[in-house]
Amino acid sequence: MKIRLLIILLVVLYTANSFAQLSLYSSASYGYYQNPLYNYQELDDQLKQTYTELNFSKEFERSKLNFSYVSGLVLFNRFEDRNYYEHNLTSTYAIDFKEDHLYDENTEVDSNDSINPLLTFLFKVGGRHDKDIFKDFNNFGTSALAGYKFMISDDYYIELTNTFGYRDYTNITVLSNITDILNLQIGNKFSSTFNYGLNISGGFKYYTESIYDTSKFEVERSFTIKYTGKGKTGAKITVPSEKGILISPMENGTAQFVADIFMRTHWGKTALQTNILYRYNPNTLVRYLAQYSNTTFLTEDIYNDYFSYEGFEIRSEFTQKLFYDIEIKLDLLFQQKLFGAPALDLVGTKTADQRVDLRTFSELYISRYFNLSENLGMGVALSSGFVRNQSNDAYNDFSSYYISLSIGFGFYTEF
Repeated sequence: MKIRLLIILLVVLYTANSFAQLSLYSSASYGYYQNPLYNYQELDDQLKQTYTELNFSKEFERSKLNFSYVSGLVLFNRFEDRNYYEHNLTSTYAIDFKEDHLYDENTEVDSNDSINPLLTFLFKVGGRHDKDIFKDFNNFGTSALAGYKFMISDDYYIELTNTFGYRDYTNITVLSNITDILNLQIGNKFSSTFNYGLNISGGFKYYTESIYDTSKFEVERSFTIKYTGKGKTGAKITVPSEKGILISPMENGTAQFVADIFMRTHWGKTALQTNILYRYNPNTLVRYLAQYSNTTFLTEDIYNDYFSYEGFEIRSEFTQKLFYDIEIKLDLLFQQKLFGAPALDLVGTKTADQRVDLRTFSELYISRYFNLSENLGMGVALSSGFVRNQSNDAYNDFSSYYISLSIGFGFYTEF
């Protein structure tokens, strides 16, 4: 069956009328970050970042093939040992099954067009590379998505997607994992001015190893007694272990269910989208790499993703085009995070049975794109953001803000 499908695909790609698009965008930014390490210390720094995106797409009579490569380099000033590089490659193939669909080179096969039955395949591979001193952050990941979207009436559609992922942590293999998420989306046609719907998903995260290095990790903070001085005048002090804290190391995985209501509206040059969702974990314990004083984390999201917690989440995105083609974008986010792990103090000692975070985030992005020629353009953007993470976990109780300016150039052509 797989061979037959591949042959059909190759025939379609070879025989159909088609045209292709190629685009390249590269930018550099410089900004002040009040707390780029996102922790209780709130030490500031200036960051330089580069971003490059290369896209190639080819349209056929009933399908579209797309390749995208994205890379980014982050350079610190004060904390230059934390410089890192990320990159990923994504391939997408979408097939339109509408029988009376006529080929039109001005009409794209787009997953947002909910009128026609659409089958989508996506494959992504990427990685992160840090300096040797922070090599524990190095990781490699891949994911594969298959989705099918179809109309169930004149106004409503169903989209079913399944996403399989694998993440490998070369130097902390006990955190390497596989994930699989099945999502059902029901909504009205995107072409209407007001779009709404519901996402219901269920998934699991499974760790590929169940044995951990006890010389490197411990389940809870331990202490040793050290003696200072000699004789009767010598004193003894209690010193915390230097091992990392790996909570619930024997928990091989966890499941999560999510219900998400979304609303999108657009009128003229204005667009607004809001999502309200709740995450539920039936398993109250998750494998969790803790943070405390002197740990080398940059952000906890490197190891602890959304499978680590449950709770409510509200996010909104507002976009407005102004005079002289200036565009503003405002993102707002509120999260309640109830972790399947305890809260710790800065030494690593448990202070509460459950870590609880309340996170608020806002970001304002102002941009202007200039056409320099038929195929070349320049973009200028000013962005600013603020985050407050209120937590009973000492390391993760912090605030942060930033302001950054970026300039980029883009190239586009069709053939």
